[in-house]
Amino acid sequence: MFLAALANDRSELRGVRVVFAAVAMGIQSAAARRLDIFGVATMFITGTLTSLVSLIARHGVTASASGHGKRFLAAVWGVYILGAMAAGAASQLAPELDWLVPVALVATVVATAAARFWRA
Repeated sequence: MFLAALANDRSELRGVRVVFAAVAMGIQSAAARRLDIFGVATMFITGTLTSLVSLIARHGVTASASGHGKRFLAAVWGVYILGAMAAGAASQLAPELDWLVPVALVATVVATAAARFWRA
């Protein structure tokens, strides 16, 4: 959503915005790796879906097949969908402020990763 808005931007600041988006995505990936959450890919949601489907194929969906992280990955996918819906609504309601949502989320992930890093 954010990158699509950048593609439609005709201003002189487009390059600066692309750089900020790339830096934010890099920080997000590094923070997620540092948090060491199995199977959650923050830069491409199909990676999380692939992890979920492979666990289902390997272990099934019955109650006896629990404990492999399928519920967690399904919940992560649900959060991805809710996040996309919220971002879409925000960009419709306040298009000039839609860049604040990804910035706030990345800042939250960075703060969480930093807090866990310094505790360890």
